[in-house]
Amino acid sequence: SMYLKQALPYTVVIDTWPAFSVDTNQLGNDSGSSLMQRIRSCLQEADHAMSLPEHEEYMWILKPSTVNKGAGIKIVHCFEEVVEAVLDLNEVAREFVLQQYVDRPLLLRRRKFHIRAYALAVSALKVYLYDDVLALCSGTRYSYDTTQVLAHITNTAYQAIDPNFSEEKCVLTLNEMKKIMVKDKTCRD
Repeated sequence: SMYLKQALPYTVVIDTWPAFSVDTNQLGNDSGSSLMQRIRSCLQEADHAMSLPEHEEYMWILKPSTVNKGAGIKIVHCFEEVVEAVLDLNEVAREFVLQQYVDRPLLLRRRKFHIRAYALAVSALKVYLYDDVLALCSGTRYSYDTTQVLAHITNTAYQAIDPNFSEEKCVLTLNEMKKIMVKDKTCRD
């Protein structure tokens, strides 16, 4: 449990549905509070997490949970950027995940990547994992510069906006990934 906690970035689940509810008493507010006040009330846990002394220097990634293809993903540096992003997306998303950004990720060919694995859960005790696991890579070399968004967001649909996008270079099988990592001496065979 301790090792798993260290392996996963600090995460906050954000639910802004109560800010749009007719019954604003859910938030402990009176009915005269503004939308901004109600949204800020929903974001209290995010504000607290970001203001902890041990988190002051972190970047965070904010991901809307109800959209796809990388839409609405933002790298944020402070709580006010979270508020702004949530307000900008309030027409399409009311639930978000705010996660401490891993700014020193494992790289593949100097590019950030994530693993896409497909699983089927048929009961509480049976889970099947599809063998064809994918590594989805950025087409742009990784940089700490968060204005280089294509270096940070590895979603294939998002990467496809780059005119130099190559599915052959950005979507790899697990075996292809392993061969690259062995060749680059990132891991052993």
